[in-house]
Amino acid sequence: MIKSFQAALCASSSLAVSTTQAAEAGVVATATETGGDVVITADGSYDITGLTLVNSGVTFLVNPSGINPDAGELLLLNTTADIYSGLLSVPDFGGVPGSLADLFSGGTFGVANSQLLVQTNAPTVGQVSASITFQNASFASLNMMEGSYEWGWSTDRFVLNVGDVPPPVPLPAGLPLLVGGAGALFALRRSRRA
Repeated sequence: MIKSFQAALCASSSLAVSTTQAAEAGVVATATETGGDVVITADGSYDITGLTLVNSGVTFLVNPSGINPDAGELLLLNTTADIYSGLLSVPDFGGVPGSLADLFSGGTFGVANSQLLVQTNAPTVGQVSASITFQNASFASLNMMEGSYEWGWSTDRFVLNVGDVPPPVPLPAGLPLLVGGAGALFALRRSRRA
């Protein structure tokens, strides 16, 4: 009986550890309507381990920062980027046509054509902070649907929140212990019947 209880307690402890280490998005972009403009800011860290470098040092002649919602494309870029393939999920976040941003600041980060774009010669694990602004625009004029959208790959993910998206409801900290305790009681009851 004590061995059954110890086994259930060990199982509940490992469950508690595994559920509290849920994956967080590496880079989170937030799109807001502010003073007649739409501003998209992206901040966070990324890990491109497992992605395949397709092209290095791609130079854009004009500022390519912008969106193409129906193709799941969001670019916060200066004039050069390294392009990686290997994205596992590419959501669309609105309709056509796409739009170029009026203003850009910060580092390079983006998703286009099922590929991830980062600063040329960026480290495998790095940080990004960038923003783009569409002047005299709204979500409707840019064909953006409010909601939360996720691009993923084997080691990380990128999330775009358009508008007032409620934060995800976290798993209550005591839930794994409750499940483990119920398992322990079940094991104890089962051993008494045997």
